[in-house]
Amino acid sequence: MKKLIALSIVLVVLTGAVFAQVPDGVTFGAWGRTYFTPFESHSVHDEMSEPNTAHTMGDNKTEAYSTTGTTWGWGMGDIEFDLKAEAEQIGMVISLNGNGGSVGTNDFAEIWAKPISWVRIDIGKFNIDNLRGKVGLDSEFNRFISGQGTSWAPDPDAIFTRFQTGNGWHITATPDMIPIPGQLFFQFGLGSNKTEAGALGYYDGGWNPTAFVPGGDSWASMQLGVGYEIPNIGLLFRVQYLGARSEPTITGEEEEEGADPYNPFGITAKKIEVAFAYTGMADSLGLTIDFGGKIPIPATKIGGGDYTYMDPIKVALGASYAQNGIGVTAGLYFGLLGGYNNGKSGSEEDTATKGVTFDMHLIPSYDLSFGTVGLDVGLGIKGEGRSKKGAWSNDIEDGSTLFGIGAWLKQDLGKGHITYGAGFNFDTVVGKAGGDDIYKGTDIYIPIIVEYAF
Repeated sequence: MKKLIALSIVLVVLTGAVFAQVPDGVTFGAWGRTYFTPFESHSVHDEMSEPNTAHTMGDNKTEAYSTTGTTWGWGMGDIEFDLKAEAEQIGMVISLNGNGGSVGTNDFAEIWAKPISWVRIDIGKFNIDNLRGKVGLDSEFNRFISGQGTSWAPDPDAIFTRFQTGNGWHITATPDMIPIPGQLFFQFGLGSNKTEAGALGYYDGGWNPTAFVPGGDSWASMQLGVGYEIPNIGLLFRVQYLGARSEPTITGEEEEEGADPYNPFGITAKKIEVAFAYTGMADSLGLTIDFGGKIPIPATKIGGGDYTYMDPIKVALGASYAQNGIGVTAGLYFGLLGGYNNGKSGSEEDTATKGVTFDMHLIPSYDLSFGTVGLDVGLGIKGEGRSKKGAWSNDIEDGSTLFGIGAWLKQDLGKGHITYGAGFNFDTVVGKAGGDDIYKGTDIYIPIIVEYAF
C-alpha cells in the first residue's frame, strides 16, 4: 500500500509538470548514485563462505564476486526525486527514493514556516545542516577501501552533529537586531535520531499513540545548539547539547552472549559538542578547516542497576583545499580516554574500558583535461581495552589495525559523472585467538560508480 501511494504521488507530480504550468516557487530536482563491480575478491575462512571473515594466517581462501549497490551502506542503487514548494515565509519539501524496487520518502517530508523574518520552524522529516561539520571524508569511493561493505571514513557529523529526524520539530533563530558583528544562530529541536529517544510519536485515527515517547523523556532528549559566525573573517563557533531519555532504554542484555562489554545495554548517552571552523580563505585559496570535540556525560543507574556508562571523548580535525585543479581533503579522528561500563553483577565487579582509537583519511585529487584523478587512503587503529567480571576474569580486549587505499578516475557527464577505480583493503590484524593473530583478509574492488544530479 505504501509503495502504491508513493508511486501515485510521483505520477501525479510528473503529470502535473508535463501538462500544467508549474506555479511560482515550485521546483523539481533529482539525484542518485549507484555502482557495480565487474570484479571484486574477498578472503574467507576455509570453512565459511562469507567475505571478510576473520582468520589466522594461511587459514583462508579467496573468492570472487560481482555486486551492485549504494556507496554508503547496504541495498541497491539509490534513485531520488525531490519536490519543493517554497515562498518567502512558508514551504514544503519532500524527497522520494527508490532502492531495490521499493519507493518511499528519503530525507525530507516536511513543512516549514517563518512567522517572523529571523525565526524558522520545521516540522516532519528533515535535516538541519547549517551548524553541521564542514568537512567530511565519507567519499563515494571510501566503501571500496574499507573492506567492511560500507563507508568507513567519518562524515561531517564526526566534527559536529546535524539535526536529523524521522518525525520531529525544530526551531532556528537568527536574530539580526543584536548590535554585534556577524550572526548568531540558536537551534532547538525534539525528535532527532542523533539522540537516544529518536523520532517523536504521533496519534493514529483511533487516538492510540504510535511509537509514542512520553513528554518528559521527549524533552530530556532535546538537541540544543548555538552558533556564532563572523563572515568577513570566516570564523564559525558552535556548541550544542544532545540529550537522552532520563531512564535509558535497554536495547541489550549485559549477560547476553556477544554483547559489547563496553556498552552491554546499548545505551546512547548525553553529550556536549564544541566545534570551531575557519573559512576565511575558502574563496581565495579554497581552504576550510574545522575542529570539533565531543564530551560525553555519564549515564548512571542503568536498568535499575548500579551501572555507569560513558562514551569515549572524541576529537576530530578536518581540512579541505581546492585551487587550480588541485584538491586535498584530510581528517584526523581520535577516541580518547576510552568509554567505559562500570558496575556490578550481583556483588561482583563488572567493568570495561575501551582502548584509544585513531583514524586518518586522505583524499588528494587533480583535474586533467579528460577528468579528475585521485586517491583515497585510510588508516584505522584501535588500542587494547580491558574488561573485568568477577574476581577471576580480567580480559584484555584485542586491538586492531585497518588500512586501505584506492585510485580512481572521475569523468564528467554534464548532469552527473562516472567514476572508475580500484580499491584495496589489506590483510590486517583484528585480534588474537589462542595466542595467534587474527587477520581480516585482503579485499580487492574494481568499481564503476554512476551519479546524476538535476
